[in-house]
Amino acid sequence: MNSQKKTSINYIYFSIYFAFVSSIYIYYSLLIEPIITKKQILHLSIVELQTFTESIIIAYLFSFISRINKKIFLVLSSGFLMMISVIRILDFIMLRLMDISGWKFITLLAQETFKNFIELINLSGIKSTTILSLIVISILAGANFFIFLFTQKLCDKKPIQISFKKMSCYCLGGLSILGTLAYAIKDFDTPSYYAKALPWQWSFLCAKTKQIEVSNFLLPSKKMALDTIDSTLLPLERRPDIFLFVVESLRKDFLTEELTPTLANFSNNNYSFENALSNANSTHPSWFSLFYSLYPFYWTKYASPQWEQGAIPLSFLKKMGYEIHVYSSPSLEFYGMDQEIFGKNRYLVNHMNDFSSTLSTSPAEKDQMVIEKLCKDLQESSQKNGRLFILFLDGTHYPYSSLKTRKTALPSAIKDIKIPDIQHISLLKHVFGLKKGVSELQYHYKNALCAIDDLFKTFQETLNQTGNWEDSVIVFTGDHGEEFNESGCIFHTSHLSLPQLDIPLYVKLGKSFEETSPDCRRKASHIDVFPTLLHYLTGKNVWASFFQGESLLDTQKKDYTIGIRSNASLAPYEFYIQRGPYRATLEFFQREDIFHSQLLKIQSIVNEKEERISFSSAFFQQQFGEALDQLFPLQEQNTNK
Repeated sequence: MNSQKKTSINYIYFSIYFAFVSSIYIYYSLLIEPIITKKQILHLSIVELQTFTESIIIAYLFSFISRINKKIFLVLSSGFLMMISVIRILDFIMLRLMDISGWKFITLLAQETFKNFIELINLSGIKSTTILSLIVISILAGANFFIFLFTQKLCDKKPIQISFKKMSCYCLGGLSILGTLAYAIKDFDTPSYYAKALPWQWSFLCAKTKQIEVSNFLLPSKKMALDTIDSTLLPLERRPDIFLFVVESLRKDFLTEELTPTLANFSNNNYSFENALSNANSTHPSWFSLFYSLYPFYWTKYASPQWEQGAIPLSFLKKMGYEIHVYSSPSLEFYGMDQEIFGKNRYLVNHMNDFSSTLSTSPAEKDQMVIEKLCKDLQESSQKNGRLFILFLDGTHYPYSSLKTRKTALPSAIKDIKIPDIQHISLLKHVFGLKKGVSELQYHYKNALCAIDDLFKTFQETLNQTGNWEDSVIVFTGDHGEEFNESGCIFHTSHLSLPQLDIPLYVKLGKSFEETSPDCRRKASHIDVFPTLLHYLTGKNVWASFFQGESLLDTQKKDYTIGIRSNASLAPYEFYIQRGPYRATLEFFQREDIFHSQLLKIQSIVNEKEERISFSSAFFQQQFGEALDQLFPLQEQNTNK
């Protein structure tokens, strides 16, 4: 009778499973914070206990079910465990890259077109060594099936039987200790990426997410008709050439006089908005905000084929007599952004110079081709005005490309450090290596910045040679920043952290500009670029009804910045509000329909040092209430369909 209350378990396999899963999350936790602190010890203890409890529960359930039909059970259970192992590996990879779970990554991939999926592979900088590593991981995950069957046979020969009562005690004991430890660390106000570094991605007794209800739905997007433009603003007395540089993954604090002297000099001698932030932490929504002067919540609403007019500011400039010339190193077809920005079949563009499909050339070489083509066109053309040049440069996107002829483009302080060729460094070493791998990654990023600086110097020299420098308007910015493990991730698209949002915004106006200099300490972002340009050209700032951005030449009306976290092809549901030294990160409660969600979750509030601030309703309302009232206006009627 007693034997019926006991069951045998596959103790060999689940010992391996425990060691495998716990080692993954322990290693990921050490990548986030390699220094062992009291908080880290408690966190690692929770990792071990969650994995132990999970292993015991699965082992007992499998053993209990195996009594029904052992052959079918062995096949189904081993297949299930193989899937769980793959998800655990995906968790490790995607948490590091994008701060999302393996399940979330699979969900996002299911939404992508095949073309976008291939482009994602290309953008990731995956090399043959990384592909080989992924193949090895897949083989190891598949071997899980045979490991389970083999260890099950071994355990059948030497079974260990455990009573239901004892198994229940193990599970309840593990859960009790987990609750105790979770209670012990609840006052640490642990960042969200620490919770995601747990096998269950949550912990008992964690502080409940703060929620607020806003007065209305998200401000509707405006489908603007071009015939509503004041026709008196269209004829221009002067049409200076405008050059707009949009550089990939450009982090402002890395642009120094030692590393990028040309850009530093350009910044010092023109308008440099020191509090500029990107409106998104990935490329396509930040491009949308830049060219539409709208918050990137709406980028899916302007996607083709439902919207074919292209960006409204570009249409304005076309009606003012401007020609639009585009020079691009990265692909503009990702998420159909070429159609969204430049209209159906790129009809707004007069001349398209797309080098993205050039074979056997690095991004840095394509960037060089972009600048060489631009300089050649400037030198050969007798036209001196009435042109908007839009340049997209890509060398600063991973794998951080620089010209082969400049292997030591770094300053002398860095030249002494031996840095291997980027082509021989795997993504695994950079992303999943410890401090040394991240340091090498930064060196290559800085080298790529040097290449961009050299190209800008070439452009500047050419524009001076043609005699067009003084009159030209130049805007230099990045689409978003780049993180190097400051908040537990690498690259961008993961956190709404300062390294992923902090961008340069340098503006040079023509010599005819005689108005009061703009306040370069004001809040600024991508959505302010084209309102500023239109204000400068017409001498009037009458564009408020068309855009959510402000002219940087006018008196500041908004003292805050709003931006979103990338959600791949879907509308973003996570966003930030930066006001003064504080930044709040919020999330729509209805992730799938943000335009009909009045309930928001407050994820965090941080200060200028990225230190978390305890939530207070009074402080939150005082600091961010005005921004929320304008984003969710009470008087507006939500007409989104």
